[in-house]
Amino acid sequence: MKLSKLHILFSVALILASASLAHADEIFSLTKDNCTGTCGTGPFGTVTLTDTSSSVITVTVDLSESGAKFVNTGKGNALALDFDIAGLTSTAINVITTGFTAGGKDKSNLGTFDLSVACSGCGPGASKPLTGPLVFTVTKTGITDASFIAGSGGYFFASDIIGNNGKTGSVGALDGVPVHRSLAPVPEPASIALLGTGLLGLAGAVRRRVAA
Repeated sequence: MKLSKLHILFSVALILASASLAHADEIFSLTKDNCTGTCGTGPFGTVTLTDTSSSVITVTVDLSESGAKFVNTGKGNALALDFDIAGLTSTAINVITTGFTAGGKDKSNLGTFDLSVACSGCGPGASKPLTGPLVFTVTKTGITDASFIAGSGGYFFASDIIGNNGKTGSVGALDGVPVHRSLAPVPEPASIALLGTGLLGLAGAVRRRVAA
């Protein structure tokens, strides 16, 4: 008895589905409210790390759900985003979103961080806030989500915002939650090998059934 075309297509789809889980994201919630008088009800946003390649991580900071915005208070608080990377040697920050620029070491009231992205398009204090989202890439050989480590205060990320109640200050993220993306743009080599092995096995099964 021959295998139906539908059966073959279904098997191939399963293999491709397993390949699509090769890449994963990690999402951090900005839940720590260090604003004077609070910045409203948290969480205030998310920081998503996406493994774009073996040497590139895409970072997305989204405050839209809470209605918060990026500001530059100029009081030594966090910038648009403060963070640390383990084994920092030749890291390059490429800021994609207009109104933001790569920065260096920053001492916020949530700890000291070696890397930052500044809201250069923001005005002083709470003037001219930017909505975002902020999107940028970090390039370093062998970088992964796990390369991002907590700063001196125990927080992985800190951001200077104005909350939906009009008050400003720093908010931070402690722990991230790993999640699988539903689709990956390109399967990794191991996934491609798995696909090839599956197709060869499927072809062999078809030949055996036809011969029977």
